[in-house]
Amino acid sequence: MSDEQTFDQRTITTFGALVIPEGRIVGGEINALAGIEAKQLGSDAGVTTIIMTGKDSRIESKIKAKQDELKKLNENRKKIDDKIAPLKRRIASLQGKAREQVALLIQGSRKLDLQAQACQRDLDAIFEESRSAREKIILVHERICPGVKIHLGPMATPVQNPVTGPVKVEFKDKKIRFYKLKK
Repeated sequence: MSDEQTFDQRTITTFGALVIPEGRIVGGEINALAGIEAKQLGSDAGVTTIIMTGKDSRIESKIKAKQDELKKLNENRKKIDDKIAPLKRRIASLQGKAREQVALLIQGSRKLDLQAQACQRDLDAIFEESRSAREKIILVHERICPGVKIHLGPMATPVQNPVTGPVKVEFKDKKIRFYKLKK
């Protein structure tokens, strides 16, 4: 929340909402996890203005690390599975050390699979951690100008033509949607 009327060329990240119903956001980059409300976004001059909501910057590094870990676990498991695939069919005919090594590889593959499942559960928990605070809604009372780029959750769209308000912009059905509101 702010009493300031214009945010000009600012970089702001907030885990709450940015609410300036009589204010303008012109230039810079705004990331408000719980939504944005303003009178105007951008300017007639087409100044690049990045508007983000629903993106929790606190967990981005956690997500990236878990995604990298999951990818590595799956790649390693696939390498093992590819190596032992031809041997699985004839494991019964293998003797001694060869049979033990194949059994160890199978066991290693299963262990990697369990680790990957645990990693995926951790990743799901990280997403859930910020889900309740995320609000993928932008409310603009008067106007959205060309040059504004709107990011809602995983999607982004540039505004190429002026959009007259009041308008609500939200992420719905896997798309960014603009809804004209009554004055």
